[in-house]
Amino acid sequence: GNSRCMLTLHRTPMIVVQCLNGETCYIDLADVTSIPDLKIILAHDTGIPIADQKLILGDSVLGDDDPLPQNGSGLTLIRQQPGLILTASFDRTAKLWNASTGECILTYVGHTSHVNFAGFSIDGRLVLTASSDDTVKIWDARTGMCARTLTGHSKPVSAAMFSNDGHSVLTSSLDDSAKLWNVHTGQCTRTFKVRGKPLLSAELSRDGAKVLMAFRSGEVNLLHTSTGDLICTCQLQDADVIAATFSEDSGTVLIATDAGKIHICNASTGDCIQSFWAHGENLVSAAFSDHDQTVQLFCLSGVAQFWSVSTGVCSETITGLCDNVSFARFIGSSDIALTASFNGQAQLWNARTRNCIRVFK
Repeated sequence: GNSRCMLTLHRTPMIVVQCLNGETCYIDLADVTSIPDLKIILAHDTGIPIADQKLILGDSVLGDDDPLPQNGSGLTLIRQQPGLILTASFDRTAKLWNASTGECILTYVGHTSHVNFAGFSIDGRLVLTASSDDTVKIWDARTGMCARTLTGHSKPVSAAMFSNDGHSVLTSSLDDSAKLWNVHTGQCTRTFKVRGKPLLSAELSRDGAKVLMAFRSGEVNLLHTSTGDLICTCQLQDADVIAATFSEDSGTVLIATDAGKIHICNASTGDCIQSFWAHGENLVSAAFSDHDQTVQLFCLSGVAQFWSVSTGVCSETITGLCDNVSFARFIGSSDIALTASFNGQAQLWNARTRNCIRVFK
């Protein structure tokens, strides 16, 4: 499973690394000028390869371009299990796959209807599944044992996500409500709902302070998580919303419509900052990448596009991937893409060569 190391930053220029196996190592801050430098030293001292390292400060994952923390505590090193793919299926299960071999490692069994979504907690220890049986389940990622079932929605649950601190889960359902749950007790702590508006999706901001609710009718609401009070509304006139998500810093919101128009809106005021038309229609997914500088788009036909947030110009188009795409996302860069299609298969692609690396079915 994942191994965890706690890194405590002292006022003296020293980082103390304490691993669960009892090993302790000390890193002089004078030898470290960046996150990549820290990872190199940690790889040498702990044996955890750089590619397997994930550094967490508070409730945020530190990227290679983030500044090195100089004081305080709470920096955690997690060893990720490399090359794992998690899929959700209409066969009422979720599956964990080895990305290198295509082997199914584990099957999460317990739902009585379609599994519409599956995702990891930020530390990789838990798996979350949302189902058409109106429930959400929390699983031990390594054993496949169900740790908790969240009940309270009256219709199928379309999606769910962990908060970055791992203490909460946000769910969205075809009953047009979003619910916030306590992971440890399974209790619903707040329900978000706007009467008469069909809910598409809901998402927590990175710091957990805001909830995004996207409605199919062309409206996106931003709410305070703690009170449910409305912060602002992004109102679109051109078409139905098919995707909406926060930027990495939670300062802006990306909204994609079924007509192929993309909007970048201010998450505090709802004002549109940038908008552009994608090439073609039938978008199935949209996401920020490259530290919020780029928008990744995927179409039903398997065409991928990269758009500059600042200029609204398409910088690259990739064709030749699979047809009938239901979901797609690039992994880490624009070189490797993961797609799911309506034929029940998930595929890993080299987007540059258009070659399928692995099929999961």
